[in-house]
Amino acid sequence: LWLLVSIIQNSTASTASCASSFILASLLNPTDQQRAYVLTTVSHLLRKDNPLSSTPFILGMLDPVLLKPWQYLSSWFQNLDHPTAFSAAHGESMWDYAGHEPRVNHFFNDAMASDGLLAASVVLSKCKGVFEGLKSVVDVGGGTGIITKIFAKAFPQTEFTVFDLPHWILHDQDCIKILERCKEEIGKKENGGKIVIMEMKIENQELDEHQSTETKLSFDMGMMVCLGGQERSEQQWSKLFAHA
Repeated sequence: LWLLVSIIQNSTASTASCASSFILASLLNPTDQQRAYVLTTVSHLLRKDNPLSSTPFILGMLDPVLLKPWQYLSSWFQNLDHPTAFSAAHGESMWDYAGHEPRVNHFFNDAMASDGLLAASVVLSKCKGVFEGLKSVVDVGGGTGIITKIFAKAFPQTEFTVFDLPHWILHDQDCIKILERCKEEIGKKENGGKIVIMEMKIENQELDEHQSTETKLSFDMGMMVCLGGQERSEQQWSKLFAHA
């Protein structure tokens, strides 16, 4: 999906053709030589009637408010008066901007919920056992609670709580504090507990899977441009856990 965003952002005659083949497959009937077109696996994710539709995410990432900061990268690198490229473009943080622009707040929440739906479906498919047997789960940074709803449906016997702050940015110091508090609360429980983190990890190209490298790096760039954050490598995650 980030590849599709990149193609559209940099569309030319050749990239437009690439985008077309990315979302449409051409089939030639050998009998009557008639050509037909069908949706690809990726374009099915753009259908509004698809329960896992990523349309809100794509529309959000292509909104002019989020595209404008990318045009300020060069000047931002040369003059770091602003903490992020977003603030260089708009004069304030993304959270402050969304605070007085309901449209931006709405499309961002919808985009994160859309992305969360897809992520939750994968986690339930591949890692369902991690959540089995838990009596209660607190979704820290759960946004509008869309992921929690998916898990609550899959585990009706478990009590779920959504905990979030609209302006939270997970820099290392913030993450350490959150992990320390989670560790503290888990230690109070008779049967203990676990901390489950749904995140990607960045590795160098020699260690990473080629198919996912571009997507991960795109997310990493997006975090930097809009929030001044980053995606973490396995080593960085290990360091974070050790400090907590």
